[in-house]
Amino acid sequence: MVQQPQIPPQLPQPPVPPSQSLLARLLTLRFVIILIGAYTVEIICTSSWINTKSFGDEGDKINLNEIIDHSRVDQNELELRLRYVERRISYLNKKPDVDVGIDGQYSIFIDQCYYEEPKYIYRLCMFKDAKQMPIVGGTAIIIGYWNSWAGPANNKCLKMKYSNGDTCWNGPARSLIVTFECGIENQIVNVQEPNRCQYTITFKTPLLCAKAITEELLDKHEEL
Repeated sequence: MVQQPQIPPQLPQPPVPPSQSLLARLLTLRFVIILIGAYTVEIICTSSWINTKSFGDEGDKINLNEIIDHSRVDQNELELRLRYVERRISYLNKKPDVDVGIDGQYSIFIDQCYYEEPKYIYRLCMFKDAKQMPIVGGTAIIIGYWNSWAGPANNKCLKMKYSNGDTCWNGPARSLIVTFECGIENQIVNVQEPNRCQYTITFKTPLLCAKAITEELLDKHEEL
């Protein structure tokens, strides 16, 4: 009896990182676009030569024009897909280390800063820091660095906590709680210091509104 050779078990392949997978797609799309572009140029040159030399019948010219149109459509569609893949790669490479909500809805706040100007200018940079700046002259005071979400257990993204700001004179380090409310646009609507060196900001955003409420607010805003 002939003994069958034993085939060594295949080791599981490590998962391909999303950015590498998308990069492979990106390179493939670029190659296909180059091919289609070259093919389109060749057809256009051939079509121009036929029209110039009056070579072939009218049906040949019509078919060539149709091929050119289809090639251009295919190239445009691939270029759109290419731009989408490039955006996805850029997003994955810059994927934030912070928690941006269950569905990532708060990612729109990344690298965004908002201002309010009562007695001071308050600058709130999401997921970074918050500052109190005098309107004229003076030095900016850091009232907190991004720390964590601070909402209730059932919806932690209702509040943000900023801590370890500049120390008050003979007091604690400044800190800030940002509370989100439903509003027509992203804006600071209220700044308070209920306790020494402890600040609160009320921030309105459409992210906290149901779709029907957002549409109602937009209608009222347009009426005004």
